[in-house]
Amino acid sequence: MSASQQPTCISDELLDQLIGDRDPQGLFHTGDLFDELKRRFAERMLDAEVAHHLAQPDEVAAGNTRNDHNHKTVLTSTSAMLIDNPRDRRGTFGRS
Repeated sequence: MSASQQPTCISDELLDQLIGDRDPQGLFHTGDLFDELKRRFAERMLDAEVAHHLAQPDEVAAGNTRNDHNHKTVLTSTSAMLIDNPRDRRGTFGRS
């Protein structure tokens, strides 16, 4: 199957919305769209991981809950990015 034949869930309309008024030649620059997407995906995955952790019966029984976020710098192949890292009250997630 060629790349053009692979199914996609990212429509042209969504891409147009993401690109907006940005210069398409600048999308790969540090701090632009791709870095923003990486940061948001990372934060979303971390939030989902903490939510899953906190839904476990032993965590529910212990009364463990989300406890805000801390900031963490993550190095990627294109930049260093500051992400909001979720924490729980027992301190098992979100350590710096």
